[in-house]
Amino acid sequence: VAAGSVLSGCAGTTGGFTKVTFIPVDQSGPQVEIAASGGAIPEYRIPGGRDGRLLLEFAGPYGDGTGLGDTCTITWDKVGTKTLAPVDNGSSYSVAYDLPGGVSAGSSSASLTCKIATGGKGGGSFEMQFVIIAVYDYVYWGHTDGIGRVRTDGTDIKPKFITGVKEVRAIAVHADKIYFSHSKGIGRADLDGDNVEADFIPTNEVADAIVVYSHGAGDLIEWSQKGRIGSKFLPDGRIDGSSAPDITAMAASHGQWYFAVTHSGGASLSSPAYPPGEPPRLTGTRVPGLTIVGRTPYWTSDNKVNTLDADNRPSTVYQARPWVNLKGLAYSGKELFFLGELDRAQAQSLFATRTDGSGERTVLDDFSDATGAVAAGPGRDPAPRVSVEDSDGKKIQELVGPTFTSPTAPVESIAFYLRNSGNADLKSTFVTVISGDRNSFTESPGTGSCGFATVGPGQRCFVRIDFDPATPGKHRAVVRVSGNMNPTGYLDVPVSAEWIQTAPEVSVSPASVDFGPHAPGYPSEYTTVTVTNTGSAGLTVPAGGVTLAGTNRDDFDFTGTCDDVTVQPAQTCSIEVLFNPTANGSRSGSLQIASNAPGSPTVVPLTGTGVPPALSLAPDPVPSVTTAVGTDTSFDPITVTNTSGASVTIPADGVQITGGDADKFGIVSQTCAGQTLAASATCSIHAEFVPGLGTMPGDYSADLELTHVNGHVAVPAGGQLEVPTLRGCSAGLESGSS
Repeated sequence: VAAGSVLSGCAGTTGGFTKVTFIPVDQSGPQVEIAASGGAIPEYRIPGGRDGRLLLEFAGPYGDGTGLGDTCTITWDKVGTKTLAPVDNGSSYSVAYDLPGGVSAGSSSASLTCKIATGGKGGGSFEMQFVIIAVYDYVYWGHTDGIGRVRTDGTDIKPKFITGVKEVRAIAVHADKIYFSHSKGIGRADLDGDNVEADFIPTNEVADAIVVYSHGAGDLIEWSQKGRIGSKFLPDGRIDGSSAPDITAMAASHGQWYFAVTHSGGASLSSPAYPPGEPPRLTGTRVPGLTIVGRTPYWTSDNKVNTLDADNRPSTVYQARPWVNLKGLAYSGKELFFLGELDRAQAQSLFATRTDGSGERTVLDDFSDATGAVAAGPGRDPAPRVSVEDSDGKKIQELVGPTFTSPTAPVESIAFYLRNSGNADLKSTFVTVISGDRNSFTESPGTGSCGFATVGPGQRCFVRIDFDPATPGKHRAVVRVSGNMNPTGYLDVPVSAEWIQTAPEVSVSPASVDFGPHAPGYPSEYTTVTVTNTGSAGLTVPAGGVTLAGTNRDDFDFTGTCDDVTVQPAQTCSIEVLFNPTANGSRSGSLQIASNAPGSPTVVPLTGTGVPPALSLAPDPVPSVTTAVGTDTSFDPITVTNTSGASVTIPADGVQITGGDADKFGIVSQTCAGQTLAASATCSIHAEFVPGLGTMPGDYSADLELTHVNGHVAVPAGGQLEVPTLRGCSAGLESGSS
């Protein structure tokens, strides 16, 4: 049915293709949106011979809830049948055809069949016929100094499209390459004239005919020269050759392969499709041009364009003026293109006609250096070709940044480069982060940046991205560089980077301290608490960061090297803690270490028990004594009693006199040191005040200290040294006299 007509029995108008798009597989050209043409059966013209994807988007008939089910299919005789997939909540459908190697020129039929699944017309179906025509955009011709190119409509003329090769005799276009024979062999180039390989196949002679076509899993190129035919499987096959007649032209398409032969009896057209020895005889003596339309050959001879009729007999479809000699022949879309030589090579023109000989027109007029070779096929305009590189020039698909390790979020730059390997300037515009962790990546412009830059062929620009994550972990985003790169007008580059947040970690040893029993007023020895940084960043303890806390915090004290310090990973500092109970009973507190480590502060529990002294000393205090210089005076005996209810051991050095004036006191005798006192047992200590000569008069004090296994006890003792009285003088002396 025609697009726009009413489907019988349907609730709305017919559906149709809302969008038909050809998307090149690489950067060979922009996306092409294709509008329908033709009459009752719509025609869609797509670029022929181009690798790419054909995307057809379809919208169906609607009304009273009618929609399309999942049985909507397209059948295309060149590719096969495909089921359309629903998009846009089921209101439209699409199908994509991947076309590796492209579609050869010519018309092909297709149809769309849909079954209505819902609504009042559920179960109904309709079919739409349409035509897909693969068209070639350019005609190429050989001349004495290279290859020229012109659009099939006669515009965009480039006589010097490819230069640097002489006497181009034959041209063939296949996939994304143009192949040509010249004075030194067979060359090839990209369709935009770039990457010319003049010595692709060195033959040292000009080949009269050349053909390239798909063969099995690859491509095959064949050429003829001086009674031989050569061949090579692409890309890396060996060169083969064999004897052959004088072949003047070759063509291959749709599995058909034809060649024109010149011999003593004239010219013949041969093909493997013909029975041996029965090729059709052709008019004229030489065939310079040969092409295939569908499965039918067309050729030039003298001033005619010929084809085969239904009975395989030569038939003329076009005849030029007698003084025009036709040369090369090619087909594009619905037209034949051929080179006409006027007045014995004094002037040349490029003509076109339909395949039935009608619609003659001149595409290009009045040039004189053509060699006769003609080919038609897709083309590319000079364009930038963009690839992504790292800083070393290595091609990459995405930028994988480094892993940053730091206690705070990094602000670091990562970069990739865009290389223009095409043959036209790359003109880039915006650089934006379009998706992913957009807040973690920011474009950083600078000299040489790709933002609003013009990058010549062979040059490159950079895209610098600042990585500034808010949270640790791996972050990903997509950076888009917009510009004149084909086919989409932008290039998306995935980027990623990772932040591993480093942090200090506190380990203390011991994890807690139990000082055991101690008598109030009799402090314990210091216990060392070692603080180790087991993390990956510096551990900072501020000034005042080590404190005591808890119910009985005043029963504990500390000193050490951990205050106002930064401890590097694997390093330590230490804290010395003691217990000095202020009362009997269970006593508890904690040592708290504030730092920049997670979970700060670190808490070390402190415990101990206040107990009565295990030994008692009497008298307590020891009564003071008075003496004169040079006289030793004993104290009253001191009795030590075990009041603990258990045995108490006093070490050999357990009886000492301590304090600031300890040298003025001494122990005369004692029965305590080195003894184990049973419960309630006693021992005694005799001490004296022994000021030596030269000791100034005054009061002196010391402690009599007794140490045992579970602690120590002490009693104070004091002595007074009197001012001496003078004897033997009858009169008083003045102060200072003797």
